[in-house]
Amino acid sequence: MRIGIWAVVAALGLLLLDAGGSLAAEPVRARLVQGASGSAGLHFQLEPGWKFYWRQPGEGGVPPRFDWSGSRNLAGVEVEWPAPRRMSIGGVDLIGYKGEVVLPLRYQAHKAGKPVTLKLLAEFGVCKEICVLREERLTLTISPGEGPAAALIERFRAEVPGNLAAAGLEPPALRLREGKLLLRFGPQARLEAPDIFVEGPAEYWFGKPKLLPQGDGGLELALPYTPAAQPPVLGGLRFTLVDGRRSAEFAP
Repeated sequence: MRIGIWAVVAALGLLLLDAGGSLAAEPVRARLVQGASGSAGLHFQLEPGWKFYWRQPGEGGVPPRFDWSGSRNLAGVEVEWPAPRRMSIGGVDLIGYKGEVVLPLRYQAHKAGKPVTLKLLAEFGVCKEICVLREERLTLTISPGEGPAAALIERFRAEVPGNLAAAGLEPPALRLREGKLLLRFGPQARLEAPDIFVEGPAEYWFGKPKLLPQGDGGLELALPYTPAAQPPVLGGLRFTLVDGRRSAEFAP
């Protein structure tokens, strides 16, 4: 992953500070919220123009990091990610969210039927004209029963990509050619304005796909990658396809 805009975070971030050394306006508010049994959410509300990163943040971004080690009666927690969007700041691609987003959480208790206390240290970046690193310490004690944010969490859980079959898609044909990764979908896919995000080894970066209509009505997505001289191993990649409100995750 390239350094990109984060190379200047420390310097440019000072532009957002007031005389007291704090942010002149809080760009994001974060909280933990309780949902149905075994479910919670990490809720972000961003000020207009600000963006929050997906787990694969894009060119030069920093992925969010979550530390749950201070929690009580917690056996494990899984973070789910709604389908992201591609955005741009100063010609640099970012992958993430704007406005409001909830990352749904599925957790397991050591002792069923007993309260669970989630304690989270979250480290993440938010961007507008510049990018700022944030650190939030959040706590939520969950008692048995359904919480007040159940509907909100489920609304965003509905946006978490499923598999290809659930999206009405078949696995694409994959190939590498001249520094590009090509994914060919047949005409039955009926893709309209797809974008695709690739996760793989940290040393690779995959750019925005070029859409190449095929003679049979299908569509090929051509993604440039770097380093171009070192083709990636296809079996080590994970793909997230987003086409309007339809999305899917898959691996070769």
